[in-house]
Amino acid sequence: MRQEQTHRQRGFTLLEVLVTTSIFLLILMGIYNVFDTSHATYASGLRKVDVQQNARFAMEEMVKRIRLTGYFWENYFATPLPSPLLQDPIRIATNNTLALYGDLDSNGASNVFLFCFDAASGSVFRKRSLAANINDVASYTCGTTSGVGLGDITLAENITGLQFTYFDANNSPIGATTGSYQLDGQVSGVVPDLAGTPPVERRNVRTIVVTVAAREDVPHQVPQQYTLTSSIRLRNLN
Repeated sequence: MRQEQTHRQRGFTLLEVLVTTSIFLLILMGIYNVFDTSHATYASGLRKVDVQQNARFAMEEMVKRIRLTGYFWENYFATPLPSPLLQDPIRIATNNTLALYGDLDSNGASNVFLFCFDAASGSVFRKRSLAANINDVASYTCGTTSGVGLGDITLAENITGLQFTYFDANNSPIGATTGSYQLDGQVSGVVPDLAGTPPVERRNVRTIVVTVAAREDVPHQVPQQYTLTSSIRLRNLN
């Protein structure tokens, strides 16, 4: 007589399930750590690019306008020519504020362009006055003011410093290379005095060096600092 063999169906023991689950979780955690590190590196790279592009935009905008210092469309093409001819393009020149007068955007009219740094907001501003507001105190005050400027914009944020340094035709510094200073004693927030205080120092400026410092805040890391510097020769001043 033939005896049938029976086979018992055997499942996983609790120990085997625990070991398998532990191994799976370890693998999953490894994959997550790789993904999290890659994501953090990618996000940090994006922040770096944003901060650098932000600072570069501000620098390019300032360089483009400052290079035209001394150009007055009215002195060449207006009919009749102004009498006396327009002059004194540098109205305010301090360590972190620069006010220029002229046709810096080549639109056929001279305006006041103000470039300044507001430490409270960490922003670099560009203010372009209306032609009727060249003697308005708001045109020389840092920040944007509704109704005063035409094309008032924030050039950059997350900025920790804006430095203007001034040099004469012999590349000798005018004023100071560091610290807080004002050429001819003129400060921002007031209409510059061109009559009572002769613009001796401002008329001697031939090169302006601009330095922009930007900061990138990274969670759980030391903030990284970026510095851009550009030397601008004023082409329209002899």
